[in-house]
Amino acid sequence: MGEAVLEAIVSGLGLAIYGTPERPHPAVLRNLCRIIAFAGVPIALVALTTPFHPPFALALGWGLAFTIVFCAEWELGSRKLAWAGAGSIVLLLSVAIGAMV
Repeated sequence: MGEAVLEAIVSGLGLAIYGTPERPHPAVLRNLCRIIAFAGVPIALVALTTPFHPPFALALGWGLAFTIVFCAEWELGSRKLAWAGAGSIVLLLSVAIGAMV
């Protein structure tokens, strides 16, 4: 049930930001979401490697934007950006595992 709710939220926001292939929304919305998503990667790296911890609302917003960019880019946009998102997820996971060791 929880994954259906998350999928509905991500799909709804993805359609609101990206539009449909037939009727795309302005590029400024997509680029703003991309900036928020990919700017969160260095913030997360700093949070994993230092005692700095960003506020929960900031981390939640970044995670939601990142999920929207990853899913919407894969379905509606550029596969290159979706692969870049996947690569940054792998980078974050490897740094997180390294920080735990």
